[in-house]
Amino acid sequence: MHKLLKKPSPAMVVACLALFLASTGTGIAAHHYLITSTKQIKPTVLKKLKGAKGSKGSKGSTGAIGATGATGPSDAWEARAAGYHTITSTSFDTVTVTVPAGSYDISGTSNLLNWDATNVGGMQCILYHGASLAVDKSNYLDDVWVVAPVDVGGTYGPGAATAAVHGSYTTTASTTISLNCSAYAGTNETSNNETLSAIEVGTLH
Repeated sequence: MHKLLKKPSPAMVVACLALFLASTGTGIAAHHYLITSTKQIKPTVLKKLKGAKGSKGSKGSTGAIGATGATGPSDAWEARAAGYHTITSTSFDTVTVTVPAGSYDISGTSNLLNWDATNVGGMQCILYHGASLAVDKSNYLDDVWVVAPVDVGGTYGPGAATAAVHGSYTTTASTTISLNCSAYAGTNETSNNETLSAIEVGTLH
């Protein structure tokens, strides 16, 4: 004779169902992944996750004024000779400037006046550095020759010409830059308005 199984009560059914869900819950959770990088997301999906570009924000307030920068290297040394100077075959320094260590762009001028009504006048001007002209011209920065026409008198007066020199020089110590001039033609010549300018620069190229 078979013994009849007792029909489970509703409470038993609920308890068994709860036990089943509890035992399978860990298995289900095991298939859930923690995303720590966008590289784990498919690009097409990632693209859809990005929102629309927001509107432009308002302009920020003006920042504070920065500190004053250091003084740059563009200092200048200039000199001008006064009056008229008689020009002969003996050369002399018409104007000079003394500059500290640095790199310089240098220019100078001298006006030649020829008072000779018969012969043209000529002048040589040399731009150089150091105490005196070197015989081998090793300290020459520029060397020019100019010719002035004869003195025609009257309204136009003496013949005139301008000698313009230019050079660059870098020195590691204080040195003198000079414009030296002399006559090579004519017998009655003077010069005036001799100028010399040495502008310090950052780098000579």
